[in-house]
Amino acid sequence: MIFNLDSLEFRATEVERLLPLVARYLNRSTESDPFHELTLGQGRIVKLLFEGPKNATTIGHVLGLSVSAVMQTSQKLIDQAIIEKYHVEVDRRVKTLRLTEKGNQLVRHRIESRMRQAKHLLKEMTDEEQHHAVEALRRLVNLASQYNESESEFNFPEVELLDRA
Repeated sequence: MIFNLDSLEFRATEVERLLPLVARYLNRSTESDPFHELTLGQGRIVKLLFEGPKNATTIGHVLGLSVSAVMQTSQKLIDQAIIEKYHVEVDRRVKTLRLTEKGNQLVRHRIESRMRQAKHLLKEMTDEEQHHAVEALRRLVNLASQYNESESEFNFPEVELLDRA
């Protein structure tokens, strides 16, 4: 299919094609990376719990998993001392999951690794290109959060667009 390079169709195709490639580069892990040992599902739960404690129902809703699937996957993380289960005082029947210190360190290490990867890419760009890239990504996140407000499937953080000074 041939696209007009100035068309919305072409640009949408490029965004759909390019964002996963950049994400794949930023998220690649080496065998020395402790996150490498986690399955995709385990990694998603760990990243979600890095935002704060959540119960299995909430995790399942956000990730599109059944509570049973969340608990099965979580048990493996509990066995590895990456997350822990605890009861909230309000309702002792509700089991809440949170990261252990080991889990927090795991995520912090992963973030540092992704930051190194991002810096590696950004240093190849001019300051102006870096600014435009960051500004465009922030704008996309804000637009995505507006379209997903009615769907609590994703919890996009609002990000502020910075004025160029």
